[in-house]
Amino acid sequence: MRKINFSKLGVLALAVVLIFGGVFIHNARATVSGGSITGNAAADLVVGAANADYNVSFDTNVAATATTITLTFPAGYTITDGSLGTSAVCNSGCGTSGFISVNGVNRSLDSVVGSAAGRTITLTLGIAYDLGTGTGTVFRVVTGITNPTTSGATGTFTIDNDAVGEVEQSGIAAVTLTPDTATVLVVTGQPSGSVSGIALTGQPIVTAQDQYGNTDTNFTETITLTEASDGTLTNATEAAVAGVADFSVGDGLIYTASADQEAFVLTADDDSGVGTDLSSVAANSVTSDVVATKILVTTQPSTIVSGVSMTQPVVKYVDAQDTLDTVARTDIVTVTENGNGSISAGTVAITATSGVAIYTDLVYTALADQEAVTFTFTDDVAANPSNFSAAPVNSDALTADVVATILVYTTQPAASVSGVSMTQPVLEARDAGGLKDTDYITDVVLTVGTGAGSLSGTTTLAPVAGVVTFTNVVYTATADQQAFTIVAASGSITSATSDSVTSDVVATVIALTTAPADVAATNGDVRNAIVFATQPVVTYRDANGTTDTGI
Repeated sequence: MRKINFSKLGVLALAVVLIFGGVFIHNARATVSGGSITGNAAADLVVGAANADYNVSFDTNVAATATTITLTFPAGYTITDGSLGTSAVCNSGCGTSGFISVNGVNRSLDSVVGSAAGRTITLTLGIAYDLGTGTGTVFRVVTGITNPTTSGATGTFTIDNDAVGEVEQSGIAAVTLTPDTATVLVVTGQPSGSVSGIALTGQPIVTAQDQYGNTDTNFTETITLTEASDGTLTNATEAAVAGVADFSVGDGLIYTASADQEAFVLTADDDSGVGTDLSSVAANSVTSDVVATKILVTTQPSTIVSGVSMTQPVVKYVDAQDTLDTVARTDIVTVTENGNGSISAGTVAITATSGVAIYTDLVYTALADQEAVTFTFTDDVAANPSNFSAAPVNSDALTADVVATILVYTTQPAASVSGVSMTQPVLEARDAGGLKDTDYITDVVLTVGTGAGSLSGTTTLAPVAGVVTFTNVVYTATADQQAFTIVAASGSITSATSDSVTSDVVATVIALTTAPADVAATNGDVRNAIVFATQPVVTYRDANGTTDTGI
């Protein structure tokens, strides 16, 4: 009886084939005429079982023509040792004992095959030789892994039997290379090409592998990516398919940076609580580029004092998340105004530095206090990489404030009648440009500037809408036609001095200022004439006793 036996020493079985009634039972459904095959329970050759012994026994048991056994292994599967193990037995009339060859190179019996991927081993027996009987080891293959292999690759054993009465068999022991259980996560596709807020152009791929670098196709857990920088991740989980989590599936991983040129390192983990958690693995560092899509006013041109100053605006080039694009550029931002006044001073076109345009000397001059104004900023240089001229940006709605620095007489005091009346003074609080400060409310106080007289009436009055109108101020002179000025002062602003005014004393009474006295007779006869020794004097005066010299 001819017997072909495939068996595996140790834990794993190479193949189990069994012939009943001359029928060869195996995946290949091959038939050996007049013989039988015995072996262990069916099992795949498990990639990752390093240095496991696989025994192939072939027993011709009769004198026959040369018999050949061919074992072919796919790329990635390495044979580290091979030998006949026992000497061939000569039944009678034997010629040469035969030989073993590897990839067409002849080797003597019991020789070491060596290590390589993709081996074909052929055992050829001479006429009338057999390899003994029973299940003893006659051909040993000790396997190990030196190169990763694709799950599902097969190794095929083929028996070419030229013995009398034998039928050549092909593929009688095809096996599937099955990876061992995953022990590590490996980043097999490194992340790259990060533009902040946009899916990475190079999406990460994370693979679950066994200890020999083979993909565990049974691994289906969810891989979660994390990073320790100040940025954030979107779409950071992906379920593994046949051991591979490819983040390019779906919308793709997005990294949103907190600053331009921010470096981040992705860490992959399967910490899902399912099965044995594998150690996390870090990818290569990636730098995220912030690419501006718009300009943004980050410091508003507020606190506008007409004709003097304002909070100087700052404009930045930012992306959709308002993160600054610091890449050096030469874009120019131009400011225009949308009020009744005008930008009266300052540089209106500023070249951005590292994505930031900072204004330093803009001055807006209004036409009236509390004038509404907005500013428009435009990136209008078409030749530069970030040209957003089609989408200028406006400032907030602002108000230009007129701040008084001086008092101004709008109605001068005049037509003064001493102690009685005058043309009443009216003053305004104005800025240096002559605009009225309508919200100025600090008291205005009138005092005599030049002149020996005095003021009476209401000489202290609060402005209304920046205007103070006096109603009962009186100058009392010390002499008729006395010249005087009035000084108006308020807080810290510059005071105002009126034009010179002449105060008219208007008599309202006649006063005997010198009485007659010492009556004497003429020629000793008072009946002839009367002469006053002291002549009387009469003066025209006003109510205050001041002489009206105009009479």
